[in-house]
Amino acid sequence: MVMVRRKLHREFPWFLTYTVYQIVSNTTLFVLNHLPAVSGHTYHVAINADDLISIVLRFAVIYEVFWVVLRPYEALQRIASVLVRGALVILLLIDVVVAAFGPVPDYTTNLIRLSTSVNRAGSIIQCGLLLFLFLFSSYFRINWRSFGFGVSFGLGLYMAVQLILTALSSLAYISVSDYIEMATYHICVLLWLVYALAPQQVAVEVKSVPRHQLESWNIELERLLQR
Repeated sequence: MVMVRRKLHREFPWFLTYTVYQIVSNTTLFVLNHLPAVSGHTYHVAINADDLISIVLRFAVIYEVFWVVLRPYEALQRIASVLVRGALVILLLIDVVVAAFGPVPDYTTNLIRLSTSVNRAGSIIQCGLLLFLFLFSSYFRINWRSFGFGVSFGLGLYMAVQLILTALSSLAYISVSDYIEMATYHICVLLWLVYALAPQQVAVEVKSVPRHQLESWNIELERLLQR
């Protein structure tokens, strides 16, 4: 509701879709978990399907943040897209190695093993992409107080905690892992709400030239890309 009232959904439609989906999916999983007619196998199938959809939506949100942050700079935007694809390939290779040699607990069923592998794969790749976003933006001194950075920071926090829990769960059963993950997600929701309610920044006159001139970078990259 805050995003719609502040017209943030126009710039971040995928993030709005992700938050709405989380409400619907978690409500559905809660109902399935309390229906006697739903077996454990069916419930875990639903969890795996939810994990896959959530991972796809988070990838869309991360790409959306990249696109919004660098929208004024077309050349930088194109270069960032190439770098993101390269980083994604490297992260996929790392994830394949982790999946091949990572520990798998004996107490799990095949469905739980699949869910653990999917979550671990998604968390590794998305944490890596968000770290790349932070490093890229820090180098170019892109404003970190924007709503886009609030979105990426919240996702990064949630993915990092999820990755830690997944790694620990592969070694031993952790009874409170679900509660920790839920608490972390709600903290991220509060963080997103704070960023959404924060007043929009007003452009001010710059009297000193910053160290990294994005306009100059953009012009030079445009010139190189046209060759």
